[in-house]
Amino acid sequence: MYDADRQSVHAPSAEIELCQQAIQISIMIGRRMGGTFFMCSSSLPDDGKLDLCVAGRVGRTRTVRLFFKFLKGTQEGSADIVTSRSAQFEVAAERGALLVHSDGETICIDGSSLVAECVPNAIQVVTSSPRPDRAAH
Repeated sequence: MYDADRQSVHAPSAEIELCQQAIQISIMIGRRMGGTFFMCSSSLPDDGKLDLCVAGRVGRTRTVRLFFKFLKGTQEGSADIVTSRSAQFEVAAERGALLVHSDGETICIDGSSLVAECVPNAIQVVTSSPRPDRAAH
């Protein structure tokens, strides 16, 4: 079984401070990762905050159970899962290294720390106005 490294997660505004072994730390804006897994099923993409989901170190049997919970988005509240919401998260490798992916791209394979921050209104999204025949009633 994978010997999870020890990481710490800090979010001042959410009053969260973790230091544990984790097999997965996901910091997200949306609900899904890779189109399949509901990592942060209660995420709101327009609330100005990031969502955190930490899966602690578990055995093989529990890993399989968690896998199916992530497919359905029902992992929140599980004993091995920690969730939070904050505008900023700081993650540091206490032991080992951070392997970081973002939007399917590898950012680093041997990192020591990461700061993720949601900056409201940092980008402008331009959309077309709805067609009159599709307007909400």
